[in-house]
Amino acid sequence: MRTKTLTALLLWAGISLVSAVGLSAQSLQEARALREMGDWASAESAYSMLVEQSPLNTALKEEYASLLLEVGKSREALDLLLSHSNKKSRPSASLLAQAYYANYLFEETLSTLGRLSPKAETPELATLRQQAQRARQMLDKSERLEIVDSMQMDLNALPVLPKQYFSTEWGRLRSASDFRSEVGQLNAEGWVYETALGLESFYARKLEHRGDSDIFSALKLQGRMAEENPLEAINTPNDECYPILRQDGITLIFARKSNEGIGGYDLYLSRRDPETGNYQTPSLLGMPFNSPQDDLFLIYDDLRGVGVLASTRFCPPGKVNLYTFRINEEHTLLPFNSLQEKRPAASLNPWRATAQNQ
Repeated sequence: MRTKTLTALLLWAGISLVSAVGLSAQSLQEARALREMGDWASAESAYSMLVEQSPLNTALKEEYASLLLEVGKSREALDLLLSHSNKKSRPSASLLAQAYYANYLFEETLSTLGRLSPKAETPELATLRQQAQRARQMLDKSERLEIVDSMQMDLNALPVLPKQYFSTEWGRLRSASDFRSEVGQLNAEGWVYETALGLESFYARKLEHRGDSDIFSALKLQGRMAEENPLEAINTPNDECYPILRQDGITLIFARKSNEGIGGYDLYLSRRDPETGNYQTPSLLGMPFNSPQDDLFLIYDDLRGVGVLASTRFCPPGKVNLYTFRINEEHTLLPFNSLQEKRPAASLNPWRATAQNQ
């Protein structure tokens, strides 16, 4: 009788274990499906529950950490990875390096990558190493920027910026469809920057023969748009987009996506020669204007003395942060000695940390 009871209990336990494993696998599949669909909040909740149920599952924690990085929660991702780092179980060096990098911990990024064998370093990790070296120098020389306000909005709503942000002297952003309906022959994409008098426009569009996007300008002559002009000194085989001309009529700021930046789209500056009209070789802007995430445009309203930076740093997918700051032409460096002290102001996280630099 005792043998039969024990057998029955073991059979019941086995069935329960199989059911639990099946439920866990199903839940993981559901979490992955939610992530694939872009239901970030539900996916995060599902992964959090699974990790709570299986706290020793290293692979699951890493998958959850990669999701947290994707939705802009880099601090939580790093904490999760470090929570199971010990002699017996260490997180993926590649993922850990990415988490360090997203948190502006560039020394730790390089140290983690340095522990990899040469055979383990992929082209992507080699690029990350170069970006971390570049970002470390930027952090050390980060400028002081006084942020006065910050808001988050939908990325696809960028062309419809609140009018109270700018004076009429700044110019305006127009949707490409609105622009094309007026000028017809110009194939602008996304949105178009138009100067205050409407005499010059800047925009980007994809090149069919290469697949990347270049920047073009077009002048309005006698009420009609002339032929577009590619900005040869600026355009490369990489993506260039979001061109904004400053009110001086000389300084053009735009975004470029390449391995020569520090991640995603980075902001560059070029100046136009008043005599020839040609643009100079662009220079990569430093911190806090650039970040490991996408930095899309930088607007200066010289009449009001304020600027606006659009960046996806610390944002979930499909969102963008707008940082409003006071224009300071002196380019003063942060008044700190250590990288740890510079990090909050250089990353604009939290943006109110910039007020401590005044």
